[in-house]
Amino acid sequence: MGVVMDDGRLSGIVRTTPSTADTRDSAAPHISFAEGDVGANEYSSNIQIAELNALNAAIAVIRWKKLFGVYRDARQEVYAGYSIASGEMVIESAL
Repeated sequence: MGVVMDDGRLSGIVRTTPSTADTRDSAAPHISFAEGDVGANEYSSNIQIAELNALNAAIAVIRWKKLFGVYRDARQEVYAGYSIASGEMVIESAL
């Protein structure tokens, strides 16, 4: 999750990227391995954004259930990103 301060309000992206043996190469560019001070990312400052954590968790559980056949998976997404400011969802699929 990347959350930044923009004109005194929070903005950013909630993203979910599953990584399986079949999708590892396409997932890798979306996964950050940054440690320590990550600059302007407000998420690392212990900001209270439970609703964004809950949204991210729900998207991840739905994706996991698609991977295991509980839900139909028409797009086989390898990345889902929700823009906090615009409310838009961007999906990249393996197809």
